[in-house]
Amino acid sequence: MEGTSSPRWTSLGPCTGSSRPASPRERIRYLDKLVDELAKGRPMEKVLRA
Repeated sequence: MEGTSSPRWTSLGPCTGSSRPASPRERIRYLDKLVDELAKGRPMEKVLRA
């Protein structure tokens, strides 16, 4: 496996509209919020639209 980043990883995180990529800390925070909402029982479709 060459490199350490996954092509999918670049699409994870909030869309800010800026050209700079989200920092790892921002991505972890976004994923943490995503998991919290799913744990509350909200459907994935509604969580991703919000």
